[in-house]
Amino acid sequence: GHVVLRGKFDAALVQEARRAGAKTILGREVVALAMGERQAVAVLADGRRLVGRILIGADGVHSTVARAAGLRPRWSDGQLVVTLSKTVSLTARQRAACFGTGSIHVSLGFGGASGYAWAFPGARHANIGIGVRARDAGRLKELYAAWVEGLRAKGMLPKKANLSDPEGAAVPAGAAVEFENHVGKRTVLIGDAGGFASAASGEGIYPAVASAEIAAACILKALAADHGKTGGTTCQDELLEFRSRWRERIAPHLQMPNVNVTFLLPLIFTNQEICDRFARAFLFGENL
Repeated sequence: GHVVLRGKFDAALVQEARRAGAKTILGREVVALAMGERQAVAVLADGRRLVGRILIGADGVHSTVARAAGLRPRWSDGQLVVTLSKTVSLTARQRAACFGTGSIHVSLGFGGASGYAWAFPGARHANIGIGVRARDAGRLKELYAAWVEGLRAKGMLPKKANLSDPEGAAVPAGAAVEFENHVGKRTVLIGDAGGFASAASGEGIYPAVASAEIAAACILKALAADHGKTGGTTCQDELLEFRSRWRERIAPHLQMPNVNVTFLLPLIFTNQEICDRFARAFLFGENL
């Protein structure tokens, strides 16, 4: 796996989209949708109307597209993980001292909460944070402070690294698995908007990219159906294929491990095989 800075990753995706011919409009809120038989219309806050044949909702966990298209009002608290995290710069010496050759620091169930704390190193930075289920959100600041203090005390974080003012976020961890409305009238939800994030780790880049790839294949067929090139299927028929195709490919990655994790936790520290298997389940979505 790789640790990337999300801002740089997103910027690279925008650049590639532009190279492929996409037109970008930044900083403009979508305030309404109008879905017709042959087109989708997005109305911006400045009054402009953007017209297309398919609308892709990739607008994050609090998706405007999902609400406006009537696909869901909001995620329930039980479907969300809330996080606090901060990225700090590291020198090569600090990285070697705190993370060795690239180890990651993870504490499952940190502080007895329903989640985990982490310290993930990159080439010149580290991301430090904690995520918990919404029921433990009231303890999040306290847990974050305790995690940072513990890392410093163990020499696993530079003592002078500024970890104050962390950023908060919400993650629909595993929510896609329990959600059926990824497809609406000429509309498809992908990424966090569709709940595509790992239930075990909250990781969302791979599920988002995979959901986009699967959706793109379905959309190409849907557009062909508009021109009668698919042997009688309709645009909506082809879009609906997304529901089954994403489950076939990435549902196992999104689900929690199919074992009693609480029972296994003590074995992680005494059994190398269990430790290795759990790490692969946690990081790569493999079944235990």
